[in-house]
Amino acid sequence: MKRIIINADDFGLHKEGDLHIARFMERGFVSSTSVVANGTDLESVIQWVKSFPDISYGIHLNLTDGAPLTQSQLLLDMGFFKEINGKVLFNGRQFAREWLTKEERKDIFTELVAQVSRLRDLGIELSHMDSHHHIHTAYFMYPILPDLCDKVKLYKVRNIRNCYSRFSLTQKVRKLWGMGLRIQNRKIQFPDMFCDLMTYAHALEKNANAFSADEVVELECHPGSVKCRLKEEPLFERVQVEQWSQRRLISYKEL
Repeated sequence: MKRIIINADDFGLHKEGDLHIARFMERGFVSSTSVVANGTDLESVIQWVKSFPDISYGIHLNLTDGAPLTQSQLLLDMGFFKEINGKVLFNGRQFAREWLTKEERKDIFTELVAQVSRLRDLGIELSHMDSHHHIHTAYFMYPILPDLCDKVKLYKVRNIRNCYSRFSLTQKVRKLWGMGLRIQNRKIQFPDMFCDLMTYAHALEKNANAFSADEVVELECHPGSVKCRLKEEPLFERVQVEQWSQRRLISYKEL
């Protein structure tokens, strides 16, 4: 049977969103979620992790929102961190298409290791990596990610967004991203396909056999967001996951 992972992003980021994610877990809408290590509501997350042991919990690597866990004058000077009203915040999204220097990448690596360590110190057993604003697919992350997987012993990683027309050039080019990472680290494992919930639903509306039987498809959703309230949640209410092309809902633990 075809397999699908539905992951709720941004767990721990803020209390309102976390309440929606917990409700989705309780109702069986999602099989996985990813936690933001510098979020403002980690205490609540810890309690919900205990309440939903069958859910897989990933690290939602964050270089784009909120305050870093580490200090780096180098990253502050070059603008990757920014200071606003005396508080240092992330600004990594502005550098997504840059390679950065070896020294800059080293300090980013240190920050990401600190994020993983923080969640593990809180007792959260991590299953996989993904990222806020897909920053793990940024150019500068290409040489960082394989080493990060080895450092933290975490090898299941969200794929790059690759749910497009089966014969599109975009999909073929994006496939090279995963191939390149696997060449650097053969332990890395991805779901075969990744997209957001609505893209997947629209693809199945056009073609019930849009995805092959042996593919594992991961879908992201953002409970509590405007998009989720208006589009994603009504979709959950209207159709059971198992009816989506007869797929079985799994977690990252089963990947």
